[in-house]
Amino acid sequence: MDLYRLPWRLEHNKVRGEGGREIDRFRGEEPAVDTMDGSEAWVGSDMRAFNATVDRPDLGMSFVQLPGGGRRLLSEMITAAPEQALGKAHIARYGQNLGVLIKLLDAKSQYTIQAHPPRDAAARLWHSPRGKEESWYILHLRDDAAEPPYIYLGCRENVSQAAFRDCCERNDTAGVEQMCHKFPVQVGDAFFIPGGMPHALGAGCLAVEVQEPSDLTVVPLSQRALMKRLFSAATEESRLPLEPEELYREKMLAGFQVVGMSAQEVLQLCKSRKPLLRKGPWGTEHLVFGPKQTDSFSLIRSEIRGEMPMNRPTAPEVLLVLSGEGELECGGQTLSLRRADELFLPCGIAEAMIRGGVTLLRCRPGGIEY
Repeated sequence: MDLYRLPWRLEHNKVRGEGGREIDRFRGEEPAVDTMDGSEAWVGSDMRAFNATVDRPDLGMSFVQLPGGGRRLLSEMITAAPEQALGKAHIARYGQNLGVLIKLLDAKSQYTIQAHPPRDAAARLWHSPRGKEESWYILHLRDDAAEPPYIYLGCRENVSQAAFRDCCERNDTAGVEQMCHKFPVQVGDAFFIPGGMPHALGAGCLAVEVQEPSDLTVVPLSQRALMKRLFSAATEESRLPLEPEELYREKMLAGFQVVGMSAQEVLQLCKSRKPLLRKGPWGTEHLVFGPKQTDSFSLIRSEIRGEMPMNRPTAPEVLLVLSGEGELECGGQTLSLRRADELFLPCGIAEAMIRGGVTLLRCRPGGIEY
């Protein structure tokens, strides 16, 4: 059996953050509860989270369920046969890395206004080959949130870099929020977030996040204030290596790209219109994000009501089943599909068929023809 010509079923995980009840509900897991480390789940991940520890060195990394039992890290499967898993063209661009990261984010409470450095700042200040462009697809909304679910995205038109910087230097997070647009959201809404744009997922949102594979994040707080927020006990805080405050401030402020825009301009730039890619008696596919927004990743929504031959690129992709039931036939094997299933498709899969009534997201690295 050639595993690199078959789809790989991935194990569910959770990574960090307070929340997770809606992830449990989406996955059909009981009891569905919020925990202190359950609000993020990483899907199809070949990278570690920054908060990985000696006890959990593979935190954030996805495991493949092997046929016949057993498990192996997705990163190990890729490293064992990179050309079969990723393809020559992909390796030439991204190296032996998947080149994209997918997450489930369950915001029990609002996230802090934050930004992720664009590529030039990431290279200059973090020595990182990648910045962090990302996107949200709103999957579900909590029915017990204190207010209708929302997001913060982009700066209001009268906001200047100097005013934003002043709020950051005073640790005035409420002032930063007032400088940003606040948009109500509905299930199915999707937003692209350029590197450097201030943003925050609001309380009550369960979102699929597709992004460059980076864990770089800046928030408008001094390093000391940030450490106090992360670690309430001085003994814990003292264990962390601290950068000089001036270097931290330079990094934090360089991570935010403040461009004043009207609400309409932000939505024009960031909100997906989901153009139709193809349709047939089997259903439809819409391009949620692609080359018009970014060269870093793409996201396709497939609604299948029958028998759909997959339009496979010569590249890897990750599938996340949103709803329904069906089956995936590939290489003489049939794999059942149900809500919340996570699958990795190596580039060696040239032909595949999906049958049933199922809706899924297809996540790919950038630079792929459609």
